[in-house]
Amino acid sequence: MSYKKRKGEPLAGERPLFVLGTRSMSETTSFSEKVNTNTIKPRTRVYIDGFNWYYGVFRHKPGWKWLNIKSWFDEIRPHEDIQKIYLFSAKIDPDVVSSSGRNRQELYWRALQTVEGVKIVEGQYQKRTVRCGARCLEEYQTAEEKKTDVNIAVQMINDSIKGSIDSIVLVSGDSDLQPAVIWIKENHPNIKLTVYIPAIEEERENRNIKFYAHHKIECRWMPLKNLDKHQLPDKVPYANQLFIERPASWKK
Repeated sequence: MSYKKRKGEPLAGERPLFVLGTRSMSETTSFSEKVNTNTIKPRTRVYIDGFNWYYGVFRHKPGWKWLNIKSWFDEIRPHEDIQKIYLFSAKIDPDVVSSSGRNRQELYWRALQTVEGVKIVEGQYQKRTVRCGARCLEEYQTAEEKKTDVNIAVQMINDSIKGSIDSIVLVSGDSDLQPAVIWIKENHPNIKLTVYIPAIEEERENRNIKFYAHHKIECRWMPLKNLDKHQLPDKVPYANQLFIERPASWKK
C-alpha cells in the first residue's frame, strides 16, 4: 500500500523544522538570562576624600554621619563588585588636649574598622596663617588637611598600574585630583571612571562639575538617596565583648 505524505510532514531525509517534546531548563533559558547568570561584576574600588565628603554633605545632616559606607555603596552601585573602600582623612584638632569633635570622629573610625572592605588612610592637619580680607587685616591661624589629595592620587594610580581594578569611583570635588583622573583615563582607558561631587542640593549651584564632562569622564552629584537607611547599629560590637556607641548628637 502506498504512503501518502500528510501536510506539514517532512520528506524522508529532510530535517524537521521543529520536534515536539520536553526541553531542559537550560534549553528554555533566554539569551539575556544566560548573559545575566554568567556576568562577572567589575572589580570596583571607591576613594573618598573625607574632607570634601564631610563638609559637602554630612556636616549638614548629623543623622547621616554614622554611615555604613560599604552597604550604601553596594546599593547605589549594584552592578559592580565593591571590593575596597578607602576613606582618606585626618584627625581634627590635633593640637588640642581634649576635643569632643575628635572623640566622635575616632569613635566613627573605630566602628568603620569593623566593616569588611573599608580602610581608613590618615593624613594630617597643619596650621596655616591667614590674613583677614576685611579692613582689620588681622592674621589668624586655621587648620587645613594635608596629604589627602596626594594619598588619593597615589592609591588610584597604584591600583590602576597593578591591574587590580576595572572601575574607580572617586568621591571628591577637589580640583587637585583632576590630573590623576586624567592620567588614568589616558593610560588605562579600560578602567571605568566615575566622579561623585559631594554637595547637598542647596549648595550645588555654587559648584562647577563641567571639567570632567569636557574630558568625557562620568561626573555627577553624589546621590543622597537612602543615606539614613544605611546607618551602622547604635551599638557596634567590638573586641572583648565591648561596644562602640553612636554619639548622641549623631542620632536621628
